[in-house]
Amino acid sequence: MTATAAGYARLAMAITAIRAGITFAALLTATLAIPAARRFVKRRGWCLITRHRLRRVCWETRMHTRAGRLPLILWIRSTKVGERAWVCAGPGSASRTPGHHEQLL
Repeated sequence: MTATAAGYARLAMAITAIRAGITFAALLTATLAIPAARRFVKRRGWCLITRHRLRRVCWETRMHTRAGRLPLILWIRSTKVGERAWVCAGPGSASRTPGHHEQLL
């Protein structure tokens, strides 16, 4: 959203605001009309939502260090059945047993 707003502002400076609005409307229409672009935007959105949900789960289950550092979410990729996430829980993460938080994630 921030990048879109910044792009709109730069484009509005270069050309009139009406033309900038028409340009962004055309880009949005093209993105929604082309199936591959639509799938990419949808999958990317779900990856961002998954990243946020993983961070909230780690915080609410108190899976963090004593300093309050959460595990690193290194990579999230869309698959045919959902998303795949690589999470790096560093040393000092609060865990009762090695597999305790696996059921919650």
